[in-house]
Amino acid sequence: MRQYITLYAVGHRGGRAFGLLVLAIVISIITGSTSIPLPWLSEGSLDLSVNHLLAVALLAAHITLLTGELSHREESGARSWWWADSLGQMALLSAPVILALTGSAGLLQNTLLYLVLFFSLSLPLGPEIAYPAVIVLIVIQTMAVALVSNHERIPLFWAPDSRIIGVLFLLALVTFAMARRRIKIAR
Repeated sequence: MRQYITLYAVGHRGGRAFGLLVLAIVISIITGSTSIPLPWLSEGSLDLSVNHLLAVALLAAHITLLTGELSHREESGARSWWWADSLGQMALLSAPVILALTGSAGLLQNTLLYLVLFFSLSLPLGPEIAYPAVIVLIVIQTMAVALVSNHERIPLFWAPDSRIIGVLFLLALVTFAMARRRIKIAR
């Protein structure tokens, strides 16, 4: 079992992925509910939580783990590595889940939202286009908040809610199952 874990970690840039995870978690703990003001909005109206930016780093960690050097070869082989990919994705979500249980659910909710977007866009577009597309969607949402009277209509600005997290978790599971192979065989 140890050789499989080592092979997976090295071949999928596990050190880099988990380094991003540790960095995001440490910054999230240090900054807490710190927000970044959006300059195009009137002062004091709405700020962007640091957790939104850290969730982008966690999305990059998930993508790093799924698109490692061995990904294409694994999918070409006779053995399925679905279980290893699933465990890797769950390991990357474990720290945001612990943070959510301690009262800071924003990072988990944003990460799940971005994963759902990424996995959904990877099906028709592939991961090389889906990741920048998710970043563009995040930027569009931060710009659109100035045009929409009720910012709660924009997913990026939803307040953390356990029901939303539950739905996003289920959607992430389904979209991961559907897009996993497409992401891994992309070059």
